[in-house]
Amino acid sequence: MSELPAGWVVASLDAIVSFSAGGMWGSAGPGEGDVRVRVIRGAEFRDWLAWRGRSAPQRFVPVSGLASRQLELGDLILEVSGGGPTQPVGRTVRIDEQALSSSDAPLICSNFCRRLVLTPEVDPRYVWYQLQHGYARNDTDQFQRATTNIRNLQVTRYLEGTQLNIAPRTEQERIVGAIEEEFSRLDAGIAALERARQGLMRLKAAVLRAAYDDAAEECGTSSLTAMIGDKALFVDGDWVESKDQDPDGDHRLTQLADVGDGTWRNRSARFMSNEQFTRLGCTELQKGDILVARMPAPLGRACLFPGDPMPCATVVDVAIIRLSNHRADPRWLMWILNSPQIRAQVSSLAKGTTRTRISRRNLGAVQIPRLNEEAQRASAQELESRLDAIARMEETIAVTSVCEARLRSSLLATAFDGRLVSQDPANEPASVLLAGTAADRASSNGHKPTRARKPPRKVRA
Repeated sequence: MSELPAGWVVASLDAIVSFSAGGMWGSAGPGEGDVRVRVIRGAEFRDWLAWRGRSAPQRFVPVSGLASRQLELGDLILEVSGGGPTQPVGRTVRIDEQALSSSDAPLICSNFCRRLVLTPEVDPRYVWYQLQHGYARNDTDQFQRATTNIRNLQVTRYLEGTQLNIAPRTEQERIVGAIEEEFSRLDAGIAALERARQGLMRLKAAVLRAAYDDAAEECGTSSLTAMIGDKALFVDGDWVESKDQDPDGDHRLTQLADVGDGTWRNRSARFMSNEQFTRLGCTELQKGDILVARMPAPLGRACLFPGDPMPCATVVDVAIIRLSNHRADPRWLMWILNSPQIRAQVSSLAKGTTRTRISRRNLGAVQIPRLNEEAQRASAQELESRLDAIARMEETIAVTSVCEARLRSSLLATAFDGRLVSQDPANEPASVLLAGTAADRASSNGHKPTRARKPPRKVRA
């Protein structure tokens, strides 16, 4: 860390938090004297910017306890309990106007969170950005403790051990303004990249649509089953249960997650022994097999199996097509199966409510253009030339998105090292401001004074 500018100090979070309180759940139904509130839970921290208090679970709490727990503009909410032993905690969100205005019901936080009210010497946004930066660097890991079922943040250790770089008060505001200006530019850039990505998806669909339409107009269509012929292998993958698997096995069990939309994702890590593979009579995949996902998302996506150093099988919800004649080119057929026309047919033939899937029989009924193999190879070559160009542009967008996250981190590091905005020697040093806070605490016998709170908003019983 570089040397801080004059007038800055390093302080623990505990030194600037004047009030910290847990939440309360209340009851599902109203009792006498209860009021309706919205509750922030741990789950809301995953996508706070999109959530902002909308669709929050509602509870009823005694009106007598509401004034000291009702969240206000600028409060910071710290996540202290996670959903599992491997799920990190320690995110912080800031209560803004959008969170408060999304409903007329007051907002409180649950027991999975802690409410941090800061002293007037610090700008809540300044602290919030700095805590976000620390969380992204995994600074909270040292304060976490995992049990069998849940991961917890040790709040006292976190408040005492989290060190912040505190700038003079007016400089804090200028730093926040500069951060938000730069973030707005990055947001605009990311929005433009997303529009470009969506445009490339539409372009890819248009290329596949045109290939299907041109072939169907020239030659007509027939069912997939008829197109590949009775000598082709067209089967479902194998029913392999958890008890049949072996993490040390020498045969791989590929999954639905491996089947991408025209690409082999190679994401799974499931294995089985040769003995189990043989006992279950698994179909061993071969390089060039067409794999079709019979479950979302999206339903009916297809890719070519590229081969693997291990013998491989696949799960029952993946259909295997292995061509054994000269009636179809595997690359062309795979791309046609990913066309919007086939995707629409698959959706119309799918069954199920909670777990939508298409049967192999119905998959075999989708209509494929009857293009001859020579024309298929030519079409596949042209398709892949266009799709490769699209894929390169998509890769550029993905790389740029990763760079955007690094830019945000670098910007925050620069801001809190005192290098983002110029310093004003006339600013009152942060040490003077914090000394006043320490004096207030000393005069209150070590108790952290709570800030004066506004009267609670009107609530609906």
